[in-house]
Amino acid sequence: MFMLFEYMFPIIFVIVFGMIIFQFVTGIRTWHKNNQSPRLSVSATIVAKRENITHHS
Repeated sequence: MFMLFEYMFPIIFVIVFGMIIFQFVTGIRTWHKNNQSPRLSVSATIVAKRENITHHS
């Protein structure tokens, strides 16, 4: 029983650490791709305006 924990803890630790690194790299890649994309300027028309806003506490 204790031998199983000796092998499972490092494996789970490596998997979790790998997932964190993967998410970090994916976020950096997306950020870089968005920064390299051209900025679009398009004309737009406002078709509605929200007028009745209520706040409930």
